[in-house]
Amino acid sequence: VPSWRYQRGGVLDQSGSPRLRSEWTYYMLERLVTKIKLSENPNMKHWLIGHSAGGQFLNRMCAFYQRSAERVIVANPGSLIFPRKDWAFAYGFGNLLDSLSNESALKEYLAQPMTLLLGDADNKPDENFDSSKPAMLQGGGRFQRGSNCFEYGRALAARRGWKFGWKKVVVPGVGHDHEKMFAATNIGDAFN
Repeated sequence: VPSWRYQRGGVLDQSGSPRLRSEWTYYMLERLVTKIKLSENPNMKHWLIGHSAGGQFLNRMCAFYQRSAERVIVANPGSLIFPRKDWAFAYGFGNLLDSLSNESALKEYLAQPMTLLLGDADNKPDENFDSSKPAMLQGGGRFQRGSNCFEYGRALAARRGWKFGWKKVVVPGVGHDHEKMFAATNIGDAFN
């Protein structure tokens, strides 16, 4: 699956043009969750968790389309969408339609029940690391990028008096390893 459709959720097509909301990959995920709930239990609670590229997908989904999960756990994402308009999408909200990047959109993003689950040893580039210029502005490692995004969002919410629904959970001594991340003794903290 190409990154414009997966990590970036299909918000823009491969040429950078906006797509209809109904064509976004996020919309497909919500439809799948709804279908499962209807077949199992319409009142069933659910959580979403993704690591690395899956974490990027869920982080950006929180920026545009998360409506039903109790909490979204974004583990060791390679890059994130910072709540700022001076950085171009997919690293920020710049170059998007106003309806996707206005004050109301930023406020809703910061209120999302999102946990950044970060391995503190995931702090340097590896073979799959996004070393593009916009990504490097976020930090030199995945741990730094997640921490920087969290702090930027927290400070913005505090300045504006907005609800801040994010939390950060650090997994000590773990790098870019989904098995160790999901087996961590403090993994339960990410879901609360």
